[in-house]
Amino acid sequence: TVAQEIERRKLRRNAKDRGEQLREGLDQLVARYPEHLEAVRGWGLLQGVVIRQDSSWTAPMLAGAAIEQGLLLVAAGPSVLRFVPPLVISAREVRLLLQRLEATLISLL
Repeated sequence: TVAQEIERRKLRRNAKDRGEQLREGLDQLVARYPEHLEAVRGWGLLQGVVIRQDSSWTAPMLAGAAIEQGLLLVAAGPSVLRFVPPLVISAREVRLLLQRLEATLISLL
């Protein structure tokens, strides 16, 4: 039943497309904040932003600050901020996620 629902709702295709959208947006944020962010890694909707070792930011700090922006993110150790959105996430919701993440970054500058 679950597999049928995944197929019916085209969730594999959505995960691929939204994962690409998320990756592109995170790459842009890394380019805009190179003094703190180093890279993006992951696949599909499971993505992580690597925080530079010499940054004053940590993943737990960013995850905590993101809650104030309405984002629930996961610290994967001290230097990786993990994104695990649902398979049903929309393009609009990915844009909102990226906007809220940037607001989080700005709040810490």
